[in-house]
Amino acid sequence: MTAAQQQSLGRFVLAGAAGFGLGGVLCGLLQGVCRSHLGGSTVLEALVASAGYGLMGVIGGATLGLAARSPPAVRKLALGGLVGFGVFGLIGLFLAVSTGLDPSSEPPIPGHGVDWNVAVVSFLAFVYLVAFGVRGALGGALLGLVVPGRHSVRVLGFAGFVAFGLGGAAGFGVLNIPGIRPGNPQSLTEVLGVFSLWVGSSTLVGGALFGPAVGRLLHGRTITVYSPGVRRGVCEQ
Repeated sequence: MTAAQQQSLGRFVLAGAAGFGLGGVLCGLLQGVCRSHLGGSTVLEALVASAGYGLMGVIGGATLGLAARSPPAVRKLALGGLVGFGVFGLIGLFLAVSTGLDPSSEPPIPGHGVDWNVAVVSFLAFVYLVAFGVRGALGGALLGLVVPGRHSVRVLGFAGFVAFGLGGAAGFGVLNIPGIRPGNPQSLTEVLGVFSLWVGSSTLVGGALFGPAVGRLLHGRTITVYSPGVRRGVCEQ
């Protein structure tokens, strides 16, 4: 790998972390407001979570397009992020209806009477890894439809599962660091802090790991915007 390629991938690491991390913080704030003012409905919280993750996908996709230095990439990756992380993320609604719980809309806070031992922590970390991994796989696969390449859907779907799955596990770990782990947040400020820290840290890690996969696939390729007789949008690396 040349120095120029390393610099390019580094740009996508920063773009993924910044875009998806910022989007995750905003998503967490939306979920926190919903919990504080409209709490009690698991289905409603799952819907708000999907809207928030859609916003995260828009910001993250657009930021990766900026890293590619291609205006068409900004628009198409933003749209792909909205559909993949938001609309397709409505699978969380199915989980909410069928099981009464959507892990990607519920922060990992120990309930009263729960023995917070190694087995419980390991199991819950795996649950959040899978929950965020599924959202990442759906979002990555939709972005793969935008990125040129025969294997883009499969590559970005797999990369999304791994990256955001690890991000979900990392966010679980951050929220449960001794001294940070919240007890039972009551005020709006406390709830917003918990949700934004949890989702933001999860998506920051996920975006940082996912960005280079997009950068590798975009290297020297073209994202096409369909206009009469016009083909434009070379991604500069």
